Amino acid sequence: MLNKFLYLLEEINYKFNEKLFEELKSCFENELDFDELYKQEKRVSKALNSAPIEFYEYLASNFVFDLNEAPEIFLEYEVLLSYLSSTNLNDFYNIALTLTNSDEDAYYYITGLKYLQNNSVEMALLNFNEIEHYFVDYFIYLCYLNLENYENAIISLNRLNINLEYYNDDIFIELENGDKEKLLNTPGMIILKWNIFNDLGYAYNQIKNYKKALNAYEESLKIFNLEQNYKIRHKLDENERFDDFLIFCNNYLFAIEKNGKYKKAIEVMNFIIEKYPNKKIYLKQKELYIKKANEEELTDNIIKNLLNPKKRIDEKNFQKTKLLSKEKNLEDMIVEQIKNGFQVFDRNFEIYQNENIYGRQYYIQKANGFLDLLLIDKDTNIVYVVELKRKEAGTEVIEQIQRYITGLKPEIENEIRGIICLHKPTKQLTELISKHNNLELYAYSFEFKKIK
Repeated sequence: MLNKFLYLLEEINYKFNEKLFEELKSCFENELDFDELYKQEKRVSKALNSAPIEFYEYLASNFVFDLNEAPEIFLEYEVLLSYLSSTNLNDFYNIALTLTNSDEDAYYYITGLKYLQNNSVEMALLNFNEIEHYFVDYFIYLCYLNLENYENAIISLNRLNINLEYYNDDIFIELENGDKEKLLNTPGMIILKWNIFNDLGYAYNQIKNYKKALNAYEESLKIFNLEQNYKIRHKLDENERFDDFLIFCNNYLFAIEKNGKYKKAIEVMNFIIEKYPNKKIYLKQKELYIKKANEEELTDNIIKNLLNPKKRIDEKNFQKTKLLSKEKNLEDMIVEQIKNGFQVFDRNFEIYQNENIYGRQYYIQKANGFLDLLLIDKDTNIVYVVELKRKEAGTEVIEQIQRYITGLKPEIENEIRGIICLHKPTKQLTELISKHNNLELYAYSFEFKKIK
């Protein structure tokens, strides 16, 4: 019924008619299949972005109701809203906010989405963490994905996957013919599970856990096989080198190759070549897989030039991800030292993690801030919040790290202390630190010695 919906929307765009508007609302609620929208993307985009205010108000009213009652339905709205321009999407969120109360979940969902749209991830997380519904982990995952904080994104996705089963296992819905169906078996839930496994595969690739990445992709393919994936994702634009299906395949092949499963890679490559016979680069890649399958040896760089595991973030929903903090390079150096077994800050540290936290760029809800590193001393089990500053810092850094320590206490049972690390500590900061028994101050420097 996509054509009917678009026809009615285009008609009221041309000249608003109350009777046609009622038909449009009925079509939207009872007949429209959101999964069909991609079949006429340009027409859908034009119609939605030209829609009158009455349609936006109607859509916003439904949006608010569903976010309060069944936020899982957001996945359908997400498809629809992805066709709106940034300006119209922002206007839509503003309209929706006027229909909410500040104590409703919908208020925090929509406010968080607005901040996420503007790449204000910290403020987005602040709002999403006000929501107690299990599905909020989907939005928290999106925040961490934008930050390229894949470890905490994985935690959110795994928690969502578990809670999805737990909260919906015994819920049934009534079908039009009077039969009942398990909620977990409905199309929306199936697609949600599919997306969770795909996103887990991508995130595990990013942290080089290729075994778990491959397992996640295999689970997603149990839901929709390659042929079904192709039908869903194939939307090749003339100006694009890869469409959504090829991007999925590239990420999947990356995990396969890293696990040395070359015969499996050849099967996937045969499917790609059948669907894209003009892309000669895949023929060359298949030859390399055949060679490696025959040799039965592993390699690290077989497809590095072709397959980039980077997943696109829809620019209609989210601005391009910015770099993290200016201290990121220092943070990376410390993490590498820890991974290679060296002491840092005079201790045998490892990155702290539990079922809800991975200690890099973790958002502390009660402190409304991101910590740089959260480390645990393997000898004493004391946890340390590490705050890194590239150059100098004023005394306000003490208040900041103490706020982080306090905010973490409800989430961690261990004793928590703080470490501030910067290039040039001031005399005032050094003197003030000495008055805080739970804080330590370190300075870093780089030295270059001429040998000859």
